[in-house]
Amino acid sequence: MKLRWCRNCNVPLISDRCESCGELGLEVPISRTSDPRPAWESDLKLLREVLEKEYGAGCYADLLRNGDSVVLFGRAPYMDTSYEVISDGAVLGHLFFDLFSFSWKFKPSEAGAVRIEHRMEKINRVADKGEVVGEAKEGDPDFKLTLNGIACKIGNKYVITRVFKGRKAIDVKQDRKLLFEANEREIGLKGSRASLFIYRMWRKHGKLVVSFSGGKDSAVILDLAEKSGCDYIVYFNDTGIEMPETVEQSKKADIVGSAGDSFWRYVPKFGPPARDYRWCCKVLKLVPTYKALKGVTKMTLVGQRRFESLDRMRSKKVWMNDWLPGILTAAPINEWTALDAWLYVMSRKVEVNKLYFMGFERIGCYLCPSARISDFLKVKEIHPELWKRWEDFLFSTGWSENQVKYGLWRWIDVPKRFRIFGEGRKRIELSEASKIPRERLMNLAKTSSPEDPAVMIRASFCAGCGVCSTYCDAIEIRNGLAFITDRCNSCGLCNRLCPLLLHH
Repeated sequence: MKLRWCRNCNVPLISDRCESCGELGLEVPISRTSDPRPAWESDLKLLREVLEKEYGAGCYADLLRNGDSVVLFGRAPYMDTSYEVISDGAVLGHLFFDLFSFSWKFKPSEAGAVRIEHRMEKINRVADKGEVVGEAKEGDPDFKLTLNGIACKIGNKYVITRVFKGRKAIDVKQDRKLLFEANEREIGLKGSRASLFIYRMWRKHGKLVVSFSGGKDSAVILDLAEKSGCDYIVYFNDTGIEMPETVEQSKKADIVGSAGDSFWRYVPKFGPPARDYRWCCKVLKLVPTYKALKGVTKMTLVGQRRFESLDRMRSKKVWMNDWLPGILTAAPINEWTALDAWLYVMSRKVEVNKLYFMGFERIGCYLCPSARISDFLKVKEIHPELWKRWEDFLFSTGWSENQVKYGLWRWIDVPKRFRIFGEGRKRIELSEASKIPRERLMNLAKTSSPEDPAVMIRASFCAGCGVCSTYCDAIEIRNGLAFITDRCNSCGLCNRLCPLLLHH
């Protein structure tokens, strides 16, 4: 994605040219996964604390010397949370949560280093990227400035990690009002196009359902649907592991689907949800949603955006979700950036979840395996009782202090770079067929054969979650287990749907 900045007005642009002064925007070199959004008061408070702890009192004012009314945070690749701090038309540095020290740190970029160079220790030599330029001792700063770049402390050495290219930031006083003046027409155009798209979908498919998650993007969709003049209802799905602030948003919904206590009933059998084992999405989201919306609508509107993640980058604007048979899904703001969405929210005064202003970038289940350690620490700070329940479960089922601290439960196959913190979970060992009750095995074998590993796994570990019975009327839940009736035609759909088989 691209980010442009007006040199004259010193504000980011969501189109090529500034609507306030007519200046062609300067392209800011950002990470391709960045998707910048406004930095809120809690973000700036964190940045100030980190800067002044690492570089001394007054460093925040030195770095943001034109003011802090127009500062963006953009995602950057890292093991945990990392933000590109963008202001004055440049990336001034990276604010990141360091898993090794379990603390936030700030690494200045070239533009940032120019502004705080008098606060940084120096190594008076020119060196290439990757070159060792000095010894590092305990207590030495994490970063030092060389004559042509920045050296990072890695073990007991200082290594050049960035070579300067002559980039500088803009020196023009910031004015928050210009942020809206410079982008107002484009915000309006994007909103009008999205509303027209929604209207056309309504004319084609009839009554629409706005799938409202409690996040900013679905709040934008709800506002656009209202402005479109179409006939719609609002649906909210309560997974049972949402934060109270998100559940509060459900008051906007006409229909509330609920997974109840499904998570806590099934997690002892399935184990913690993982990035490569997302049983939670099937059991807590898709099944309740299908049950609630089956026969209600032919199309749902979601606040999905392609810039949210690399996976969604390939997503279409309209598609059929295999888990919602007969229901199309449409993403009216699929091409919007986070900045587009936030400018719409701020300029149209759309009510959004207050968790955003408490340091959360994305809204979802509080123990989602896709979240970062820094997110979990915020949950622990704001809602300690929620996090304690999750930690108590992990400790009671054999997870070690280190595995819990570093979130190693978030994977079945722990990535190599995280293995320095410990090992992940043990894989489920498939019981031998002779240890599975024959009656149970033969009942599930109707779907395939007794030798099929999928049948053996289901026969051994079925949790009775109801995913299979939701999508197939030949299956019933009896005595807490899936039971295959004589209506089964051996299509094998249930074996493809079962959450147990996601990673086996």
